[in-house]
Amino acid sequence: MNEKFKSEDSDNAIEREETEMLLIYGKEVYLPRYIPSDLFIQKMQKLHTLAILIAGASSLKEIPDDIFKNMDKLVELDLSNSQLKQLPLSFSNLRNITILILRGCSRLESIPSLEDFYKLTLLDLSGASALTSIPDTIYSIIKLDLSGTLIKSLPSQYNLRNLIHLFLRGCTKITTMPHPHDYLSLEVLDLSGATSFTEFQILSFPRLKLPSLVKIDLSGTLIAQVPRFVGFYKIPMLLLRNCCHLETMPPFDLEVLDLSGSIAFKNFHDELLSDQLTALDLSRTQIQKLPVLSMHSVMVQLILRECGLLEELPHLELERLQVLDLSGSINFKTFKDNSFHKLRKLKTLNLSETQVSNLPTLSHCSELRHLILRKCLKLEELPHLISLQKLELLDLSGAISFKQFQDESLGKKEELHELNLTETQVVQIPSLSECHNVRKLMLRGCSKLEILPNLEALSRLVVLDLSGAIALVKLHYQSTGLKSDYLQVLDFSGTYVSDLSFISGCIDLRQLSLRDCPNILTLPPLNELTRLEELDLSRTEFIELSFLSGCKSLCQLLLNDCSNIQELTSLKEHTGLEVLDLSGTKTEDFSLLSGFHKLRELSLRGCLNLETLSFEGLHNLQKVDLSYNPIEVLPSSFSRLRNLRVLLLTDCSSLQTLPLKELLPKLEVLDLSCTNVREFPNDISALTHLRFLKLQEENSLWEFHNGRPFKKFHFCLFSPKESIRENDVYLQGQQYFFKDIYYQTSHIPSITDEPDKFFKVCGFQNFPVGIEEVLVHVELLYLKKNNFLTRLSDVGALYVKEMRECWIENCSSMECVFDDEETRQNDALGMCLENLWVSKLSELKTLFRGIVQPWSFRLLKHLYIECCPSLITVFSSHLELKSLEVLKIKFCDKIAHIFGELVLGEEMLPKLVTLTLIKLPELQSICGGFLPSLKNLRVIGCLKLKNLPISGDRTSYSVKIKGEAIWWKDLLEDERTKSHQRFSPF
Repeated sequence: MNEKFKSEDSDNAIEREETEMLLIYGKEVYLPRYIPSDLFIQKMQKLHTLAILIAGASSLKEIPDDIFKNMDKLVELDLSNSQLKQLPLSFSNLRNITILILRGCSRLESIPSLEDFYKLTLLDLSGASALTSIPDTIYSIIKLDLSGTLIKSLPSQYNLRNLIHLFLRGCTKITTMPHPHDYLSLEVLDLSGATSFTEFQILSFPRLKLPSLVKIDLSGTLIAQVPRFVGFYKIPMLLLRNCCHLETMPPFDLEVLDLSGSIAFKNFHDELLSDQLTALDLSRTQIQKLPVLSMHSVMVQLILRECGLLEELPHLELERLQVLDLSGSINFKTFKDNSFHKLRKLKTLNLSETQVSNLPTLSHCSELRHLILRKCLKLEELPHLISLQKLELLDLSGAISFKQFQDESLGKKEELHELNLTETQVVQIPSLSECHNVRKLMLRGCSKLEILPNLEALSRLVVLDLSGAIALVKLHYQSTGLKSDYLQVLDFSGTYVSDLSFISGCIDLRQLSLRDCPNILTLPPLNELTRLEELDLSRTEFIELSFLSGCKSLCQLLLNDCSNIQELTSLKEHTGLEVLDLSGTKTEDFSLLSGFHKLRELSLRGCLNLETLSFEGLHNLQKVDLSYNPIEVLPSSFSRLRNLRVLLLTDCSSLQTLPLKELLPKLEVLDLSCTNVREFPNDISALTHLRFLKLQEENSLWEFHNGRPFKKFHFCLFSPKESIRENDVYLQGQQYFFKDIYYQTSHIPSITDEPDKFFKVCGFQNFPVGIEEVLVHVELLYLKKNNFLTRLSDVGALYVKEMRECWIENCSSMECVFDDEETRQNDALGMCLENLWVSKLSELKTLFRGIVQPWSFRLLKHLYIECCPSLITVFSSHLELKSLEVLKIKFCDKIAHIFGELVLGEEMLPKLVTLTLIKLPELQSICGGFLPSLKNLRVIGCLKLKNLPISGDRTSYSVKIKGEAIWWKDLLEDERTKSHQRFSPF
């Protein structure tokens, strides 16, 4: 807070009167939740600028109504990120204010009248996500930012005559607004992310003379036609990214045009584009042919990424072109002959993941800096590179057919910074004798590379990656010439080199990987490598590690499966290690580890003698892997690992108890598969952070009702035969976030927030006894490969009363999910169920069999059905799903009807918003009547479906429909009904 300003009276009143700025700021715990009225006194009439700056928590909730009573000279007010619901009554006194910033005031519900605020030129309400309207009378506004609000309409354009900048980003409630020519001074209009916006209203004829619109951004809107901006002198920048309904557009006198992601866009009205266009982006569109660009074009950037229908480009005469990017255009094959003759200023050429097999001559592209040809699978050679003297980057990674360069000119590129030949078929690399500025040399996976050129000239080399170059056997010091003071990363993994004597001279080395190098038996002393941080010697034949002496910065050492390592005395000076992997070594004495106080990760997987293992002093450990050990009991010191998050004890078959006096308070992942552990010494509910628990069939799940039950859990129960196949993703990394991993790896739509209580049961022929105490708490139940299931009630319907989400996959005995013979069970199963996903149920005939009580599934919102080849009907009877919002059915070859009898959609599915039907070749009907809430319909591969449950009433909402053009043409709906919908071809 301003030090001149105090709340009580004092002798320095003059200083207070001269105060011009007051800042109130701080972190959450220091912020006031309200400002007392006595803070501002009458003598502060010269306070011109008040800024309340709230960092972090935004805790300001209220301020006194008379706070601005005597501040009539205030010109700037910033209340950003506060939690105010409304402005104080005395705000009306601030008639001299010119700048009002209420950015991020997410609880602000209304704005008082601004009719007397004639000097207000900037109003920023962006992020006021509860605001639904603003006053109509705003006379002098120059910049208005309403981004992220819920407003549906704007003040009258006649009151916005001075408006220059209008920002409506993310205003999802706006569907239309006046045409830009109705705003006399407008230069910038940003509607990006206004996902309901469809069109401009033409309220008047355009004036003959209008200022230049500098920028219009309609990205992410529903606009289907770009209006003609008649009367404007020019529009330099028009952004139409991700406008999925836009198929074509008229010509404009533009400088920048971005149509990237407008997946329905096919062509321009005119074949000739404006000569004034400097940047054109048509990425991810349906463009098949590039419009004509004349020799007078001033085009600088031409971006055509992921244009799947584009196969070739016309002859290019773009003398000013600097960037040409066709990356990801997987069907692009060729250029016209001599296409690059006029591209004398080209600096970046990116043809990654295209079908090009050869390039035109580049002899005229003397300005080329970046040549990027990643994953060009058919490219075997490059044209002569002799004229590319300014080349900085040559990337051929993944070009698996590339074999050789046509000349030796590559070695004369003094500006070359990076050469990437990863996974190519090169046998030999040209001399690099003049490449003094190369920083990265990437030769990973070059399985045929036999000889390295002399690298003496590469004095600035930072990264050298030769991993997987299995044909590389000899690496003589004189042939490599490595004397670099800059080299930081060196990777020889998977090679057969044996002599690395030059390494001791790489004094700036930070990472060294020699994983799977069987011919390396020792290394020279590394005492000069004082900056080495990471060393990987996994699966090598090293016997001892004395060469590590002097590596003072070493923090990660990986010795996985170094079967000759028997003792650790060479590591006694490396107490700063943070990651240590001794898995598969023959080490027997671990007493040395007690001094490694910084250790965060320790792996002793497969180490057979852990008698001397103690965890005293290892209080920073976060991950411990003791899997595949004959250990019978954990050391008592283990319970003091207060920061441990991951504990892996897979296949510790002799382990029967966890004698921990205090359970680990931060433990998130615990793998006890193939152990004989049956109980905890304390109640398991003490593990309040546990997210993942892996057990197996013979393990029982503990009772955790005693004491405080879990607020969150992630249990996975596997039968023994599935434990190897189902390597749960939680064990493969540091981040254990359910939603980000399981939804992705199981191809399950992310339809809800992350459930707190998740249980996966996998691979059982019979019901696994002992899981009942988990089922009564579960919110998401995932059933996979369980052949004991014939219907969902087999898990015990009365146990899963809290289940709100259920996934069923690969349960081959299941013929229906819900059966009419089990009314009571169905009531219990459907009591809280909101989301249901079924997939790969080979015997499933129907989802709901027989007559199901209408109220049984009243909360069901999302239903997903995939790959059920025997499914004939989804609902065999009358079933009212009053809450269902999303229904998606894919790849069900036999399904003929959604309902087994004629029902009315307005009764059965009154709230259905999204319906997706993909690859259902026998589908003939959805339902009778119409679906009153339907907004999104996607139909692909359903050619027998001839009628849709949509209304032709003009007063109803039009439906956004996506499908094949031939299917749409053959529909039996009348043209009036079809014309009312918004169809886009797939």
